[in-house]
Amino acid sequence: MKKNRIVFMWLTVALLSSPLGIQAQNAHPHDGHHVSDSTSLRRTHHLSEVVVRGRYVDRVNKSAYNAVAIDTRKLRNTNLDLAHALDRVAGIKVREEGGVGSSVQLNLNGFTGQHVKVFIDGMPMDNSNTSFGLNNIPTGFASQLQVYKGVVPVEFGGDAIGGVINIVTNHTPHTYVDASYSFGSFNTHRSNLSLGWTSKQGFMVRLNAYQNYSDNDYKVKTQWTDLGTSTISNEEGWFRRFHDRYHNEAVVLQAGLVNKPWANKLLFGLQYTHEYAQIQNANLMKIVFGGKLRKNWAVTPNVVYEKRNLLTQGLNMRVSARYDYTTTNNIDTLSRTYSWTGEWIPKASQGEGATSLAEFTGKTLTAVANLTYRFLGF
Repeated sequence: MKKNRIVFMWLTVALLSSPLGIQAQNAHPHDGHHVSDSTSLRRTHHLSEVVVRGRYVDRVNKSAYNAVAIDTRKLRNTNLDLAHALDRVAGIKVREEGGVGSSVQLNLNGFTGQHVKVFIDGMPMDNSNTSFGLNNIPTGFASQLQVYKGVVPVEFGGDAIGGVINIVTNHTPHTYVDASYSFGSFNTHRSNLSLGWTSKQGFMVRLNAYQNYSDNDYKVKTQWTDLGTSTISNEEGWFRRFHDRYHNEAVVLQAGLVNKPWANKLLFGLQYTHEYAQIQNANLMKIVFGGKLRKNWAVTPNVVYEKRNLLTQGLNMRVSARYDYTTTNNIDTLSRTYSWTGEWIPKASQGEGATSLAEFTGKTLTAVANLTYRFLGF
C-alpha cells in the first residue's frame, strides 16, 4: 500500500513586542529503563540540578507563554532518553507500554495524542517513524528541550491545543565530539555519537547517530494457553518473554554554511532510520505470538535556511523543508499456536493472528516558513 502526502505549513508572520521567555526547570539524572550499568567515553557526573542559563531565563517575567526549558547537555553521558527527561517536568506524564522500543504516550497537562505536537528544531515530526520516538532518542541528541503548555508561539502552528515539545539540537559553531555507551539488564545496549566541526570560512558539518537494542526478556504474570486442550487457563503464572527483541538505528547528517552575509544558516541534511521489533503478544496478554514482527526504515532529506535582520533590523526569516520516505512491513505468516511456555502446535490456517505480509510506503513533503519582526526597544 502506498501513501503520498504533501503538507505545507502556513507562513507565519508575528509582530513581537516582548521577548520570549523560558523558565528554568530542575531535572535529575535517571538510569534509564531496565538499565543498571553504564560506561561512557567521557566522565559521567551525578547532577543534583539542571538549569537553563542565558537570555531565555532573563526574559521569563516578560513572556506571555507558559514555557519550560531543560538543558540536556549536562545529561549527555547518562542513560536517560528524552522521554524520561521530560517525565521530570511538572505537568508532563510519560507512560510506556513495556520495555525498550515500546509505545510511549505523552500527557501534557491532561492532553495526549495529536493534541501534543513534537518538533525537532521547529520542524514537525508527525510523519517520522517510531525510531524517532521520544523513548528512543538519547539525551545526547539534543542540547535543549523546550516545553510549551497551552498557548504556543505562532511558528509552531495553531493545531497543538495541548502544547508543544521542541527538541533543539546542537548548533554551536565549534568542534566537538561526544560518545557514550551503556549496557543493562535484559541484554540492553544503548550507544550514541555526536560530533560537529565548523571551519573558519563558515563551513559546518554535524553528525548524530544512535542505536538501541534489547532482548526485553523480562518476566510477566499472565494467563497461558494449554496446548493439549487448546484452552486458556483460569489461573495466572510468571513467564519470561521470549519473542520481544527490539533494535533501532538512526543517523542524522547535516552540512552547509553559517554566518554568511546572506544567511546565518544554510544546512542540507539527510537522515536514515531503521527499526526491527518482534511482537510478543496481542492487546490481551494471554494471546501470545512467536513469529510476528514489524520492520521499517526511512530516508529523509531536508534543508534549513535562516536569516536574521533581513532587510531591516529585527526582521527574521526561517524556511525549512523535509521529505519523508518511509517503508513499514508487518509480518505474520507462521501457521502456529504458541503458549507462554514457548511451546507451539501446528495451526490449520496461516498466521498466528491475521495473516499479513503487508508493506506500507509513505511519502510526505513538509515545508515551514516563519517570518517574525521584533520591535526595537522592547
